[in-house]
Amino acid sequence: MRKPEQLGSGIIIALILVQTVLLGLLVWRIRTVEERIALMQMSLREALLSPAAAEPGEAPVVLDVEPGDGPAKGATEPLVTIVEFSDFTCSACRQFQAALGDVLREYGDEVRLVYRYFPLAPDGKPLVAALAAECSRQQEAFWPMHDALFANARTLEGEEDVKRLAGELGLDPELFERCLASDEARAAVEADAAAGRSYGVEATPTVFVNGRRIRGAVSTAFLNQLIEGFKARQEEEGQQATAGAP
Repeated sequence: MRKPEQLGSGIIIALILVQTVLLGLLVWRIRTVEERIALMQMSLREALLSPAAAEPGEAPVVLDVEPGDGPAKGATEPLVTIVEFSDFTCSACRQFQAALGDVLREYGDEVRLVYRYFPLAPDGKPLVAALAAECSRQQEAFWPMHDALFANARTLEGEEDVKRLAGELGLDPELFERCLASDEARAAVEADAAAGRSYGVEATPTVFVNGRRIRGAVSTAFLNQLIEGFKARQEEEGQQATAGAP
């Protein structure tokens, strides 16, 4: 018979071997998960950047979207242009502003944001809010009004409310009121909405990131991944150009 000391040593050795094997399996699984995450990120990046077609009969996912001459902020010579079709009375649009703000803070020298009107109704609160923003733009106060409209969207009812906001922002009340009733302001809003429909916009928010159509209030991380993809592509193209130079 084996002595108790020998049995004890054997059990300890066996436990050490089992722990070593389990540790090896754990390390392997961690590496596998990391590799899978890396592959998923690469696949997402390629999927977002690739000009794939949508369902048969629908517009392609990647479009040549005209930014227009409307309100914009960010880089003057951007690597990435985000064209946003939005409605000031849309709760998802209001939530989406946080992600857009994060992106501009992180990539302000590489990204340009362009706002285009897409009121979800041809009259009522959606149209009044869009007209208020356009009339504020004519007094070089679009972005302050943009922020005020989203901040007050829940209580916004009609023209008196937007006139009050204009007063709080220090706009000329007579110019603002005349603009609200003008054909020019309505035409500007309707032109944006028509352009959006031509690009397949059906709901808000819808953004086009270098022409890639993104529907809904996506996260900051999603937008960052897409922008990083464009940066990586630019870097690769630069390296290829350098390598091919004589």
